Amino acid sequence: MGVYDPPIILGVISLTSFFLDLSIAGTLLPFFVDEVLHESSEWVGAALTAQYAGATAGLLLTGLVADHAGLRRTLAAACSANVILLNVQGWVRSTGALVVARAALGMTSTYALGLSWVAALAPRARLARWMAGAVVVAQGAVMVGGLIAGLMRGPDLALACGIVSVIPALVAGMLLAAREVELSPSPSASGGAAPPAIALRSSRQQRRDKRAALRRACGRAHLWALAFAPFVQGCFMGGIFTALTPQLLKTRHGWDEAQIARIFQLGGLCALLAHTSVTPYISSRTWVALGVQACGAHCGRLLPST
Repeated sequence: MGVYDPPIILGVISLTSFFLDLSIAGTLLPFFVDEVLHESSEWVGAALTAQYAGATAGLLLTGLVADHAGLRRTLAAACSANVILLNVQGWVRSTGALVVARAALGMTSTYALGLSWVAALAPRARLARWMAGAVVVAQGAVMVGGLIAGLMRGPDLALACGIVSVIPALVAGMLLAAREVELSPSPSASGGAAPPAIALRSSRQQRRDKRAALRRACGRAHLWALAFAPFVQGCFMGGIFTALTPQLLKTRHGWDEAQIARIFQLGGLCALLAHTSVTPYISSRTWVALGVQACGAHCGRLLPST
């Protein structure tokens, strides 16, 4: 039995480990593969592809598990797995083990579970505020991850991952010590439990209604437009921003870890400003103007001189 009610902020914090790892892997992994594993740069793409492929299946799997085992337990288990896998990947000494570790890390991603936690616990009147705020924090984590990676070198991947693993460890510990959260009203709350026969018919009708709603939704063009947007963003983040750009800068232009890390610092800062500008109760012309001025003032120092 838990000792306190888990706060909504745990879902926001759990998102940051995914985005911190994105910056650190994008910066240090090419150098780790080259200097520690002594393999070609193609293995960087293989490891990141395995991670995102694992996440594609893992996000669906963890959602199904959360529906049956409970969101609190599933998020705590995913965070615990992230602690182990983040520390394992920095100590592997073969490309096969690296690919397996990255794939497993994708399978246990806390991205969807963290957003689900925020959506489940946020007051309905402030749901947009909390969801947008969670994304703002996640984009800030990209910038922080770039700052951490910029202070290290490729062989320091284990240390960088160990620093990131503190966050999912903290979230897992707080969730395990918390009470279970009631995410939906119980049958007794609405006047008592229904008889078994009525409950069975009601359950079947609900499943038929859900299938009918899904068929109607899939027939609408705007649904596919909304689904295509995160697909494009995922391709950019995984293929270009995290995998292709760091390798090209390293091999073609001879950039080191600190220089490549500035790309993630600048990208995280720009995304942070963009998301903040449309976040309810945060956005204002004054803050946006100050943020844009700060971004412009620091762009020259973030980008290396040629």
